[in-house]
Amino acid sequence: DTPKDGHMCSQCQFYIAAGGQPGAGQPGAGMMGGGMGSGKMMSGGTCKVVQGAISPMGWCQFFAPHTG
Repeated sequence: DTPKDGHMCSQCQFYIAAGGQPGAGQPGAGMMGGGMGSGKMMSGGTCKVVQGAISPMGWCQFFAPHTG
């Protein structure tokens, strides 16, 4: 549930944001979802590799940076 070396699930190609598309993490968006100042915390999502609910601030051994 914590980042490692600046890497986190929301920046991974396998992360699927809640209601979003695969690889739809928010690289560089910080903790805010929907843009800065929206007042909404980034919600959890799912993963193509790891089962269960995924914290966008998490990290695992399968991390692969989202490339675009």
